[in-house]
Parts: sequence; structure tokens; C-alpha cells
Amino acid sequence: MLKFHFLLAVAASLFLGCLPFDNPDDEYVEHVQKCGDITFDPEIQKCENSVLLIKCGDNWYNPNIDYCVDSIVKDKNELFESSELSGYKELIDERDGKAYNYVEIGTQTWMAENMRFETPNTKCYDDNEKNCELFGKMYTWNTAITVCPVGWHLPSEREWRALLSFVEKSSGCSNCAGTKLKANSTLWVPGRSGTDDFGFAALPGGYYRPNYLFLRIAEEANFWSATEGSVPGSVHFIYFGSLESLSVDGLYKDDSWVYVRCIKD
Repeated sequence: MLKFHFLLAVAASLFLGCLPFDNPDDEYVEHVQKCGDITFDPEIQKCENSVLLIKCGDNWYNPNIDYCVDSIVKDKNELFESSELSGYKELIDERDGKAYNYVEIGTQTWMAENMRFETPNTKCYDDNEKNCELFGKMYTWNTAITVCPVGWHLPSEREWRALLSFVEKSSGCSNCAGTKLKANSTLWVPGRSGTDDFGFAALPGGYYRPNYLFLRIAEEANFWSATEGSVPGSVHFIYFGSLESLSVDGLYKDDSWVYVRCIKD
């Protein structure tokens, strides 16, 4: 009887060895696919002509040229439209081939987009690359003073103030520069978008500080100046939020990440 049970066990093991085995890793491999060199999840992404598309509501969009707001696909160029601006000029950063719109405002020439130059010390809001595509990259001040392309530089507080002064004088208003320079975009929370009369297109990318993490996306646009503050280690920055634009002495070089707008030399 013992020999019979032994032979039965051997036969059963041989039979089971011929059955397919459901390996969860095999299911994962089948689930994940490749689009060029990029691994993607076909449940929320798809690949067309080696271009990765992302789901937005019932539609698909290319994050290189579009963005998604409230399940609606929008053209990124809409971020830079202005009712009074006839058109932008384009700069190609020779270091990485990225293109930037720029615009003349008074006697100054400003980039109409935030810098996206990659360095070892950059951040995207919420560590999400999509936010870098929309708002640009955030930098510490020590990095910010180095990231503008040749022929451009990080603006001083004086240059920022000259921009704000020109906007208000040419618009015939006071304390209105923030509204005139903020983008007319649904990326701002209701009640905080601007008229973007000069094509500056300030967007509300928020900021990052290690003690407070990521804050104020959709509510504030913050930009470094090149001017150091009155307190050792502090720097002046420009703030666009619920109030009109303000120059503030209060961010610190080494523990704050905000955005960079370059001005032409």
C-alpha cells in the first residue's frame, strides 16, 4: 500500500508539472509595453508612431505639445497667447536644443517661458515631470544664476522693478502689473488669472521648500532675482499671487526652489 501511494504521488507531481503556471511577473511583463525606449502602461498611455500619448478624459494627448486640464486637452500655445501681442520670437538653447518664446517689453527683452534647463539640482512640482513641462523647472538661487543661455542672465531686482514700472506707466494704472503680466489661463485658480497684455505669461507653478515641501501651485508664480537680500543668505524674489506683483526679501539661497525667467543682456 505504501508503494502504491508513493507511485501515485510521483504521477501527480509529473502531471502538475505539465500544467501552465500563472506567474504574476509574466502578467506584469505582458501588461507593460515599450514606446521607443520608454516603458509605458497601456491602460493609461498608448504609443503612436513612437510618440507616447497620455489619457485625458476620453481623449489622448501628446504632453510635448498639449496639456490636460479638467479632462480637457488644450494646446500649450494657448498659454502664451495675448490679446495685444502680435507674436513671439523664438530662442533655441544651444546646450540642449530646447526652444523658448521671448518678447520685447519696453526697452527690455524677456523670455516668455520659465527655464527648463536640466541640472543635477532641479525640481518639478510634486516631483512630476508633467509639471516641468507646464511650468518649467525650479532651482535654488545658486543654480539659478547659472542656468540662463549665453546672451541672457538672471534679472536683478532693479530690472524686475523696471519691468513693473513700464507695465503700469504704459497701462495708465497703479499696482496693476501683476494682472497685466499673469497668463490668462485656467491653470490659475479662479479669480487669480491675469490679462497677459504684454505676453509675459506668468504661470502659477508654486514653489518648494524642504520644511514645507511643495506649495501654492495654481495660486502663485515666484521668480528669482539676482539681487541678494539684507539678511545674510537671503535673496530678493518676485511674487505674483492674490496681490499684485511684489518684490520680497525673504527666500534663502540654499533651501528654496523657485522659477527662473531670463532677460537679454
